[in-house]
Amino acid sequence: MIDKLIQIIDNEDKKNPMTDEQISSILKISREKVNELRQQLGIPSYLHRRNKLLMNAIHDFIEKDTRISYRKLCAILNKSGFKISTFGLNKYRDYIEKLKDKDKTSQVKTTNYRKNMIQNKNMDNYFQNIIGNNGSLNHIIKLAKAAVLYPKNGLHTLICGSTGVGKSQLVEQMNEFARKVRKKEVPFVVFNCADYGDNPQLLVSQLFGYKKGSFTGALSDKHGLIEKANNGMLFLDEIHRLPSKGQEILFRIIDKGEFTRLGETDVTRKVNVMIIGATTENVESNLLNTFRRRIPVLIEIPSLEERPTIERMQIINKFFKLEAQRINKAFYISGEVIKSFLFYNCPGNIGQLRSDIQVTCAKSFLNLISDNSDKMQIKIEDLPSHIKKQFSYIHEKAMQLNMIDIEDKNIEIDYKKVCDDQSSVFTYNVYDFIENRIEELKCQNKLTNDIKSIVSDELEKELNDYISNITNRYYGMSKRLLKDIVGKETVDIVDDVEKMLLSEIGQIDFSIYNVLCLHIGSAVERIRMGKKIENPKLETIKDKYKKEFKIALKIIEIINMKLNMNFPEDEAGFIALYLNKFLDREKNISESKVGIIIITHGDVSKTMLEISQSIIGIQHGIAITMKLDQKPEEVYIKVRNAAKKINRGKGILLLVDMGSLISFGTLITRDLGIPTKIVSRVDTLMVLEALRKSAQSTATLKSIFNSLMELERVLPRSFRNNDDTQINLKKKVIVTTCVTGAGTAIKIKNIILSKLKEKNYTDMEIIPVGLVEQNGDMNEKIENIRLKNKIVAIVGTVNPEIHDVPFMYIEEFLQNRGEELLINSINMKELKPDKDLNLKDLFDVNIVKLFYSIGSKEEIINIMARSMERKNYVRHEFYEDILDREDLGSSYIGNGVAIPHASYERNIIKPVIAVAVLKNPILWEEGNKVDIVFILALNGNSKKSFLKLFKTIKNTDLIESVKDMNDSKSVINKIFEYIE
Repeated sequence: MIDKLIQIIDNEDKKNPMTDEQISSILKISREKVNELRQQLGIPSYLHRRNKLLMNAIHDFIEKDTRISYRKLCAILNKSGFKISTFGLNKYRDYIEKLKDKDKTSQVKTTNYRKNMIQNKNMDNYFQNIIGNNGSLNHIIKLAKAAVLYPKNGLHTLICGSTGVGKSQLVEQMNEFARKVRKKEVPFVVFNCADYGDNPQLLVSQLFGYKKGSFTGALSDKHGLIEKANNGMLFLDEIHRLPSKGQEILFRIIDKGEFTRLGETDVTRKVNVMIIGATTENVESNLLNTFRRRIPVLIEIPSLEERPTIERMQIINKFFKLEAQRINKAFYISGEVIKSFLFYNCPGNIGQLRSDIQVTCAKSFLNLISDNSDKMQIKIEDLPSHIKKQFSYIHEKAMQLNMIDIEDKNIEIDYKKVCDDQSSVFTYNVYDFIENRIEELKCQNKLTNDIKSIVSDELEKELNDYISNITNRYYGMSKRLLKDIVGKETVDIVDDVEKMLLSEIGQIDFSIYNVLCLHIGSAVERIRMGKKIENPKLETIKDKYKKEFKIALKIIEIINMKLNMNFPEDEAGFIALYLNKFLDREKNISESKVGIIIITHGDVSKTMLEISQSIIGIQHGIAITMKLDQKPEEVYIKVRNAAKKINRGKGILLLVDMGSLISFGTLITRDLGIPTKIVSRVDTLMVLEALRKSAQSTATLKSIFNSLMELERVLPRSFRNNDDTQINLKKKVIVTTCVTGAGTAIKIKNIILSKLKEKNYTDMEIIPVGLVEQNGDMNEKIENIRLKNKIVAIVGTVNPEIHDVPFMYIEEFLQNRGEELLINSINMKELKPDKDLNLKDLFDVNIVKLFYSIGSKEEIINIMARSMERKNYVRHEFYEDILDREDLGSSYIGNGVAIPHASYERNIIKPVIAVAVLKNPILWEEGNKVDIVFILALNGNSKKSFLKLFKTIKNTDLIESVKDMNDSKSVINKIFEYIE
């Protein structure tokens, strides 16, 4: 293979060397393999192989005519045998301009660009503010510099590391370095893929732009961030959340410097950008192989735990200095505090370390105000509680490193210069805005009345932005952490305020709790420092928001009473504005929302709900407890009353801990007409997920229920749907199935009887049936059984797909709590299978992909399976299931089509058919190439639908039509045309 590669390159057209893709087509191997072999042999890329020849030609033509235009130069080069576009020629702009300036004294080489960049003698001084640049991070800094310096716009880079290790800081320093060495501004665009992680289409459209009409709401053409980053850097944080379509567009940019906006098919856009991605995840399993291989530089930042102790000490010292600069006070830090920060377990790395230091300083600052001292005494009592809990661990670690005496070494810091760092919760609030804005307007010589009017008009918008910032930044913050930040007295006050609000207005948006804590904390601090509180919008607020202002006055009374202070009406005006924004939000939320009721024996339900509400930051849901000796009828009255209270028009989800409560859903639907669904064996994870989903305006009862079903640690068959049919009083039976009705079905019957006997279910009748029997087919016999009996479940090797009757494969019964699930189905009439899906419902445009180059069937299966996994259709092991099935026999079905699938359903979450269109066919099995791959994740309820597609593939020219499509949406539309 290596000899053939060398032979091809030796014999190629030197003016137009062959690309890796062209070579891969000749050698019948993947482009990636060609690239790998070429690099092993030290052979440059096709562009570098023609570089010298092309530059000599450019030199000769410009020497003849120094005023030649780029367009004409391009035409002459093409006429002389080079195949090059004006865009390609643009890469030699620096070289061409130097030639045109007739700078003939020095021979211009391809390395000039790099030489110009590295002329700065002080290059080693950059990255100095990153602690560890000459220590544990030295090799990382060198790699980052090399990536930035590489001609012409740097090498694409992937930065890996746990949360808080400093990935963003490194990227910012790389941009600063690029600006200094290139001596010009370098566009720097930051995009967090997680912000749109739940909406892949919106993510792709934000990143690459879109064409008018490409989706609902696309009212005009829009530039993407990739275009804004042209000739600069695009930083993609949490790049693992970028969907596969986005990754495919990126590696087209990496390969060819071109892309198309969403919805465009006839326009190719050019871009020159250095892409930097950051991720906390394993790149091997969370990024496409084809994308990952195109990123030449991989930087892995070590965790704080892996860094030397001396560097951690430097980081701690730096953060304390920043806080001292901010407060403009001298710091006295006890050795015990230093030891604690040096050795405590800090899973959030540098980010958490800084946050914990800020919390400590904030608590100490409150003491400073109370004591009226000039020096902040930072003591062991000021540490966050989660650090205090680690004292024995901290002591042991200090002893291990023989640094126990560090607690005797106190530190004093005295910095006067104020640092403009606004990362502390106390550095910005609505009061700061008013004061700063007034000073700004005074400097503009505005009149006093005009100033008041302007600030009044701007205040509400500013407060909205402030609310949004606080809500997003402190979303889900626990009360423990709030106490660390604002103090216990403020949290206690807001606890009382919360109770008052609940009695005044009923259900509230729980995120107002965080906002009020932080705002009231700032207000209290302001009053204690003797600063005045003035509200320029007070009269308007009193008139416009009468209800909110009335409630705000009550809140002021609570604060005054608790703290023995005297807050003015102006403060009530601010609180009224907060209330108005959250009441408006609550109205929108409460108008239509899925109700959540948790019912358990004992107080477990209350504990789970309180924990979940605290974490998620949403005050929603009702917890009901049932005593062990309490009758179900008594509990049902409580549940019915709770259902009336929490019903918001979208139905109610009941989470219960025992099968005896499972009938409540049916009764609620019957008595109140409210749609319900039941989840059995509730745990805190389920409550968290249910609350989180219920807060989304687009959430439905079904979508929340399905979301819970997808939790990997909860088996789907432990969930029970309910409907409003009456409880069947017929005798309950179980049916077992196999091909013949004898043999295996009878063995299954005996196994089940044995298991049920152990559980004291001795009166259950089990009836074996077969797929082929002399006295009629399987379904007919089962329907006859249903006439006289209530079939609670079917277990066996053949799924008869009986409507309203749950089916369990014998393998499932013997594994994964199967007997428990079967007993649950005996106790309740739910556990019915999903209805047979419409064929169109089995397709998702997000997992329909076009490939112009792919190496093998294993690679295509891997890419598609991972896409299906990211969309929560299958579990991670689904890929291995397909390969196991492929080993048994090829899934090629003729006509250039393969249908890889698994032999069993255990790792399928919900049915789907993924589609891969291969523009260059690949060998699937000996003698047969494939153009189209349908990856099947189907259960028994969707097999009929696939048979319809199979017949269409076999009996029409669907495949030939699909091969001509150039985007995923067109592929889907074409398939739908044929299956109408």
